[in-house]
Amino acid sequence: MWDLVSKRFDTPIYRLLGDEVALPKVPYTSALFGNDPAETLALARRASDRGFRAAKFGWGPYGIGNVAAGVDHVAATREGLGPEGILLVDAGTVWFDAVERAAARLDHLRQHGVTWLEEPFVSGAFGAYRALAARSGTVRLAAGEGCHTPFQAKHLMDHAGSGFI
Repeated sequence: MWDLVSKRFDTPIYRLLGDEVALPKVPYTSALFGNDPAETLALARRASDRGFRAAKFGWGPYGIGNVAAGVDHVAATREGLGPEGILLVDAGTVWFDAVERAAARLDHLRQHGVTWLEEPFVSGAFGAYRALAARSGTVRLAAGEGCHTPFQAKHLMDHAGSGFI
């Protein structure tokens, strides 16, 4: 979309985004977790083989079963991307506002070097986001897809502890 708007108005994308200079960006690919860890591993290897340094995996079976099942998927993704790959996980609001269910996954997310956990809760669950952010350590929370105004996104940063919007 940004490319089309940039071409239409003959303006660099960084200016459309409000930046004075072009800042480096790392593109990432996005995929659903596989039906099992072997399929997830193959998907992550394919992303790496295609030259992506970063990948976001989400939804599918992640978060709906027991913690161990999620560990296996995250481990498979890390193996497929390699130790230097940037790994992002999207929970797709699977835990609604259940902090303890999300927190039970933090150890394996940290262990596998996950950069962010996206949308563990629904957008308005500021208290749940804040509680999880206080415990998440190196795994930052990402949110905002459900925001309808800039004010909602600002509240996710200012009051809910979200590290990425």
